Amino acid sequence: MQLDRLNQGEWSEIEAQLRKWSKQYGDIDVKIELVFDADHQVRNTGVYIPTGFRKHLTFPDDSKKYFYFPNEDTLYN
Repeated sequence: MQLDRLNQGEWSEIEAQLRKWSKQYGDIDVKIELVFDADHQVRNTGVYIPTGFRKHLTFPDDSKKYFYFPNEDTLYN
């Protein structure tokens, strides 16, 4: 479960950049890893809220980029 403002902020910006890179370089492998710190939030519905997300990109030439997004409101909306 990703907070709305993260999804509409930096996360959205990296998604737009990823589309540009894929047009320039070809298919990019994307892996998203959920991060759960020991004190992560659990809603009364039983839903576990990730503390953050790691996004790993692997380009066709095997170069890599890595991004970490805390699951919190971003500076950009």
